[in-house]
Amino acid sequence: MPLPPRFLAAAALRASLLSAGLGAIPVALAAAPDSASKPEKPGAHADADAPKRPLPDLAKDPEFLNRCKAAAAYSARNEGEGVLIMLDGKVVFEEAQGDWPLSRPHPLASGTKSFSGIAAAFAIQDGLLQLDERASDTLTEWKSDPDKSRITVRQLLSLSAGLDPRQDGLEAFRTGKRSPVLDHAQDALTAPLVAKPGEKFIYGSASFYAFGELMKRKLHAADTGDEDVVEYLDRKLFSKIHIKPYFGKDPSGAPNLPGGCMLDARSWAVFGEFVRNQGKVGDEQLLRPDLLAQLFVPSTTNANYGLTWWLLSEQDENPEDAIRRDEIARRGRLGLTPAKSDKPADADGTTSTDAPRGRLRDRIRDRLRDAHRERAARGASELSREFGVTSIGVMAAGLGKQRLYILPDLQLTVVRFGKLRGQAPYEDRDFLRTLILGDSETPKE
Repeated sequence: MPLPPRFLAAAALRASLLSAGLGAIPVALAAAPDSASKPEKPGAHADADAPKRPLPDLAKDPEFLNRCKAAAAYSARNEGEGVLIMLDGKVVFEEAQGDWPLSRPHPLASGTKSFSGIAAAFAIQDGLLQLDERASDTLTEWKSDPDKSRITVRQLLSLSAGLDPRQDGLEAFRTGKRSPVLDHAQDALTAPLVAKPGEKFIYGSASFYAFGELMKRKLHAADTGDEDVVEYLDRKLFSKIHIKPYFGKDPSGAPNLPGGCMLDARSWAVFGEFVRNQGKVGDEQLLRPDLLAQLFVPSTTNANYGLTWWLLSEQDENPEDAIRRDEIARRGRLGLTPAKSDKPADADGTTSTDAPRGRLRDRIRDRLRDAHRERAARGASELSREFGVTSIGVMAAGLGKQRLYILPDLQLTVVRFGKLRGQAPYEDRDFLRTLILGDSETPKE
């Protein structure tokens, strides 16, 4: 199968959108993220002279089912709890793993985040917001702060608003303990800035809770009848594709947009198909393709992240190193740097200057474990280079290696569930290589 001509487009933005499988979208319809947006580096096709594999036509590949089984076996060896594979809209393989039935809703963890990007696209289509409007126009608590007042909706969704990530409130999700935070939206609104808006990629929860509160206020002001963003998504999308995600809520009623959704495998795949088909369900265009495309434009602070979606493309820096650096810097600013003293940190965990080394180590370990989802960007970039494309697709991803892979040019939508607090060294690169090519460079037995 010859390489689709659209992957050879000269314009970097056009190439990145097209290689995300969004069709022949004119560049004019996909506005740059902001005035500081940087063009994609010429190195996106740096290996142009190297031999490339043609993209396989999986529907005509007699070995594809065997590769599905091999990829599922790799998942199972690495604490997998289920794999479901759709090819051109049809389930061609599904396998429950461990003791988790595929029909049972599974925690998506941070795979939940990508729903917020879809909500934002619908809100733009409905005239409720614009990506580059200031969040403080709605979150008026930020108006008096010279820095917070400049935060845009785009920066919230690209995790570049500069807010303290407020990950501590999610420790309950990881450990099963009760969260000490009773109102995550208010906690997000009062979170301090740890960087100037638009300067750094900071992975965490605060931006999503702030976005949820912003959407709630906009929906109430427009008198849509929706209590919150989850009800809005149900009306605009979930009810029309016949899925029923469950979103956990805190005592104040704020939905857990960063990581609290539970959904069964088929339903998550159906959602993925909506994205793969550019916002179209059957004959009905629910969401304009150009609005969906904006979610997959690389952020100016992380080339592997768009707006709530990970881009399976090349990168300059190992994301784990970046997150570890940011976490160490954040802990240092809070006075939680490692020291020789064994004196415990203060009760609130924010003021001691001599927190034990073990506590910092544990925090970094937990943060890295949560960030393991990002390694697909590095691994999948090898596949992208092998096929001579800028990006092989996009994904939603969460703790425990929960995965929704959307690979449009291969007509694939894939769900992979894993043990939520698992420790196995699952690698997206190995799973995808096994599924697509039938080989893995670093097999995990």
